[in-house]
Amino acid sequence: MDYELGKAKSDWPYWDAMEKGLPDPVKRSATPEFEPIRKRLQQP
Repeated sequence: MDYELGKAKSDWPYWDAMEKGLPDPVKRSATPEFEPIRKRLQQP
């Protein structure tokens, strides 16, 4: 699961880019699922 994408499924452009080794085309933002991870990453 990609926590930055939230509960939504990854669409085809995401998987197509992964298979071809291209940069991830999906715009990412903080989601409620990613928030606990983000908080831990910001701790010193």
